[in-house]
Amino acid sequence: SLEISEKLGDMNEIGDTLTAIGVIYHIQKDFQRAVDYHLRAVKIGESRGEVALAGALMNLGVAYKETGEFAKAIECYQRCLGVFEKEGLLREVARALHNLGDVYQAMGNTNNALDYFNQSLVIKESTGDRFSQISTYLSIGELNITLGNVKEGLKNCSNAERMAQEVGNISAQMDACECLYAAHLDVENHSLA
Repeated sequence: SLEISEKLGDMNEIGDTLTAIGVIYHIQKDFQRAVDYHLRAVKIGESRGEVALAGALMNLGVAYKETGEFAKAIECYQRCLGVFEKEGLLREVARALHNLGDVYQAMGNTNNALDYFNQSLVIKESTGDRFSQISTYLSIGELNITLGNVKEGLKNCSNAERMAQEVGNISAQMDACECLYAAHLDVENHSLA
């Protein structure tokens, strides 16, 4: 598909195919190859418009985070965040903010991580995006538990579990239950763990 698209000069199809290949390498945990393909998709995205470029940068940021290139990941997310904000794409803004929180958490900068997660959650709540609220509640809950703010962590993990149950997301329910288990275990509340 990529070869044919390149021969035809179909930039949209080339960009989409490069992104898809990058995602496949990400799933296979071959993060350096994912970076390589996402970098190529970014180059194509530059000719496809700001939103396409921002989408490619979002994927590149994810790959950079996985390779431990945190400064590059942050740069990608900041660039796409500006485009998404300018275009009024709130769900994408929330996603970029959440991803920034993930990077800062991976770097051990918990204050920035919580700040970005909370900004993301506010937007997700305002858009009614319940599926993605679950992951942000979990991220906030797990981070609070790690920081020793178990009561706050329990609240967030409980919110995630309730929402996951309401929308029928079994995988997220399991994640939320693990979060609740860790919190109850942390405060030695074995009957609820």
